[in-house]
Amino acid sequence: MALKHGLSDFLGILPAVLYEYVLYPDGSAELLYLSPSSEEILGQPAEYFVADVNRFWAMVHPNDVEQTQAEDVRANHTGELFVSQVRFFHPGGQMRWLQLSSKPTPEQYNGVDIWMVHIPAHHEHLFRTNVNTDSGST
Repeated sequence: MALKHGLSDFLGILPAVLYEYVLYPDGSAELLYLSPSSEEILGQPAEYFVADVNRFWAMVHPNDVEQTQAEDVRANHTGELFVSQVRFFHPGGQMRWLQLSSKPTPEQYNGVDIWMVHIPAHHEHLFRTNVNTDSGST
């Protein structure tokens, strides 16, 4: 029996953001793919972040960026599972907790491993009431 809808349709309704990501040796990064659900969860269409991955980092709480990027570099060097929680400034005005988790795929792009990343939608709901910043505001 054939699927009624394609994989793209499924990824559009999946309550998570999936993306393929590469981190180059010079520290620059590139998004190769971002699922359509990014608009609902991250507040911007996939094309917005694919065009410039730094747009994502600009929306992450400044106190979370350095540690998360360092964990990303470590995971890329070791090939270990990457898991991190970040506070994210949603364009709708609220701050949300997001959990990022990824692992390398067997494929490469421009000579570097492609990482498949998962951001579940339910996770941000679990932490919305627990938002705590160093300055005491949300």
